[in-house]
Amino acid sequence: MFVHALRAFLHKHLLRSARPLNSSVSENIENERIMKHQIKYEKYIKEHGVGSNDRVADSVASYISYLKSVERYLNIEISPDTLKCENDLDLITSKLSGKVSENTIRNYVSAMRHYISMVEQRGL
Repeated sequence: MFVHALRAFLHKHLLRSARPLNSSVSENIENERIMKHQIKYEKYIKEHGVGSNDRVADSVASYISYLKSVERYLNIEISPDTLKCENDLDLITSKLSGKVSENTIRNYVSAMRHYISMVEQRGL
């Protein structure tokens, strides 16, 4: 009984993820992998004001999480090859429709537009 309580506590307070406690190491590594140009993206969105007024939530982390969620839902890698223009955004958005709520898609679109802008401005 103690083990179950400890696992529940660790899951709730430390892991803070949707992955199950018994997931494999390879699944955990996959969930934590860095998307293509993630460090550049983080720097870019900070330079463009994302998170500058945060007092509670971390908008930069949210944007990264949104893009990683898109990768997981659609089994794609967010990169300049898959997300470089509005047409790519429209295609991805249409594939997400019905899988996640419209409010969630709006959040994802905001993060994806910043990614497209970075790709265009940085010539990636």
